[in-house]
Amino acid sequence: RPGAAGGGRGARKIGVVRRVFDINSDSNAESSSDGEADVDSASDDDDEWARKQSSKMSKADKLGLTDHDAVEYPTFRKNFYIESYEIARLSKDETRDLRAELEGIKCRGKEVPKPIKNWAQAGLSNRVMELIRRSGFDKPMPIQCQALPVIMSGRDCIGVA
Repeated sequence: RPGAAGGGRGARKIGVVRRVFDINSDSNAESSSDGEADVDSASDDDDEWARKQSSKMSKADKLGLTDHDAVEYPTFRKNFYIESYEIARLSKDETRDLRAELEGIKCRGKEVPKPIKNWAQAGLSNRVMELIRRSGFDKPMPIQCQALPVIMSGRDCIGVA
């Protein structure tokens, strides 16, 4: 039952007008001659109908909309990338040549991080490095060489293969 303890969700009242007819009646008159009884039975039917409709709602509909501008989220660190010494000392020409070796990677943007050459330069945890090694990936793919430093620096990245 919606709204019961533990469920935490109540049925939304939806402003819908429905007419209830008695199937056994010979005429098209409403089911009862007492007008107040009709309102009560219609109200019960509307509550039942609302419960059925709320059970059909998607999870997103049940959750509702959130105004993220009104919510104060705690700040968090975005820049997880620490450039290795070997990569940091690459000149612009060497960086351009490295990108050409990596299947001609082209980058646009301000101060785009330099690509990595191997997994150790990515700055990943030992646990992640062990999973990568066990999976049989000896070195990163060309898109990973450039995208990992960009993404781990907290910047947006669009990669097109």
